[in-house]
Amino acid sequence: MYKHIDKNNQHLQLLSGIADPVRMQIVLYFAGKGPECVGDIAKHFTISRQTVSHHLQIMERAGVLSVHKKGREIFYKFEAPYVIEQLDTILNVLKTNYK
Repeated sequence: MYKHIDKNNQHLQLLSGIADPVRMQIVLYFAGKGPECVGDIAKHFTISRQTVSHHLQIMERAGVLSVHKKGREIFYKFEAPYVIEQLDTILNVLKTNYK
């Protein structure tokens, strides 16, 4: 029935990685910023650091963020080129199939 689901799994992962109000706020927070550590990111939200960290991990698994460690700190970076490319692909498929 849905033969393209497996091929589009990365698109589904990406969408699930941003399909939450907190995660969308995190995406907007990263606009124009480079890598940020969890503590600095959490300072800009009213939710707990643990909750922010949980959302960041989900976003990393979805490919929305990349992560690297420096000492004891974990830094996250918004992967704008990847996100834009994947969203463009989704939009192109929709435009092609739903004219």
